[in-house]
Amino acid sequence: SYKMETIDPIARPNAIKLPVVEIDSDGDIIQEWKSLMECSRETEIDNGNLSRVCNGKLKHIKGRFFKFK
Repeated sequence: SYKMETIDPIARPNAIKLPVVEIDSDGDIIQEWKSLMECSRETEIDNGNLSRVCNGKLKHIKGRFFKFK
């Protein structure tokens, strides 16, 4: 059977970490995080949905806008 692995950035120190920024409606940066996982932990937003917003598949989540820097 197939077993899904949880990707843990601590266990994968060479994983690519793209900075994530929260932006307002004018496009100004509100806050910045070193990685998507760090942003997910601090904002308590699901990392999958956060990734969809950063990749342009969703416009926003919980009324907040994010993108990769």
